[in-house]
Amino acid sequence: PLPGVFEIDPEHLWKTFVDTIRSAIDAASLHASDIKALGISTQRGTFTTWDRSTGKVYHNFMSWKDTRAEGLCHEWNKSLRMKALRLSARLLHWVTRRPRFLVASILRFEPGLAVMRLLWVLQNIPGLQEATQAGKVLMGTVDTFLLWRLTGGKVHATDPSNACITGIFDPFTMEWSQLIIDMLGIPTSLLPRVLNTSGIFGHADSKILGAAIPIACMIGDQQASSFGDCCFDEGDIKCTMGTGTFFNVNTGGVPYASTSGIYPVVGWKINDAVTYLAEGSSYDTGTAITWAEELGLLKDPMESSTLAASVPSSNGVFFVPAFSGLQAPVNDAYAASGFLGITPSTRRGHLVRAILESLAFQAKQVYEMMATEVHIAPTKMRFNGGVARNDFLLQLMADMLERPLVRAKHHDTSALGAAFLAGLALGIWSSTDELKKLRQDGSETEPSAERSAAYRPVFEQWRRAVKRFLHWHLPKAAP
Repeated sequence: PLPGVFEIDPEHLWKTFVDTIRSAIDAASLHASDIKALGISTQRGTFTTWDRSTGKVYHNFMSWKDTRAEGLCHEWNKSLRMKALRLSARLLHWVTRRPRFLVASILRFEPGLAVMRLLWVLQNIPGLQEATQAGKVLMGTVDTFLLWRLTGGKVHATDPSNACITGIFDPFTMEWSQLIIDMLGIPTSLLPRVLNTSGIFGHADSKILGAAIPIACMIGDQQASSFGDCCFDEGDIKCTMGTGTFFNVNTGGVPYASTSGIYPVVGWKINDAVTYLAEGSSYDTGTAITWAEELGLLKDPMESSTLAASVPSSNGVFFVPAFSGLQAPVNDAYAASGFLGITPSTRRGHLVRAILESLAFQAKQVYEMMATEVHIAPTKMRFNGGVARNDFLLQLMADMLERPLVRAKHHDTSALGAAFLAGLALGIWSSTDELKKLRQDGSETEPSAERSAAYRPVFEQWRRAVKRFLHWHLPKAAP
């Protein structure tokens, strides 16, 4: 509704969620009692708060793309407390060499982490701070909210893959971070229990879906797509192109500590075994294409592939997709979006091609950053997500990354991953080896050495264009 405000109506989401499940059961000519289990995969970092007694929400979901907490992030990142924390962590890492302290030595709060947006609502939603101090409030990301509603308010829980994106959970200790809780003054009564990704969280109230269906998995969407693509071995990599572009590399049982902006996230926890992923991302992939459609450059998202291919080049036009700032390796939350190089000869196809090229260029930056730090298996990279259906963009990605890509047969591998994990919890499958046999690949895209070489100077020129848009929205000091 306003610049920087990205919200979801909790009641609309809940109704859509329930209606979709009911429609799926009806479409399959089944009854709710035929369903063995429910697995839930959701977007991460988007949260709301509600009254633990009445269930009434205090505000809409604040999306992971919401930037209202940008000012708070800026204040905290410059604060003496944070400087002292980073210095202490640097010294502790020098003494102990523990990766956990290396990550803490560069800790910076970002709006994408729920923790700063939580502070924002506590400070800005009337009555919320007081109700929280009285222990009346629960906080939850989308998965937690849906679980709480499904179980009739009986279960307030999440899993490590969702918890680790809040900025409050420590992936190294697998617990809510007491350091962050104490430093920011977050009441622990708000926070959900953290349970295994694959396991019985509770049962849906039979009044809601028609049967007491076991809820046997909760997982974040990016981790779910890695699981659905069967990235079970160390070094396996997948890329999801949806609202954003997310690269995830399996790092086995050890969280990867980086100082460049690669995040160590929990992939999933099954029994006592934790699998970690290294994650690099850019946030505005689908957002840029949707914006182009709303602007009238496209009739629909799939037309972008045809339009981009209708011209031999962008004719010197470059686009910087920074609606949510620029993530690693640039790391500028205040960057602006825009075109550069427009002339009287610029046509619609050039603008659309420049947009798609910028998405591939961003992905190349993220991939190269990760490839220099993390072991990536020399296998075909797996691609999924709605934007991965764009043929022009996928070929350009193969050319820019200079490696073959495999597109998933079914682009929504997040749902498949949640189903796999729920099935493991119920014993429908006994191992990930069984799941690998079920994986279905779609088309393969091979890189062109000629196009890769031709794009190298174009990529370098785009990097120069990016510099023109840095720090544009940086808050100005008061006069």
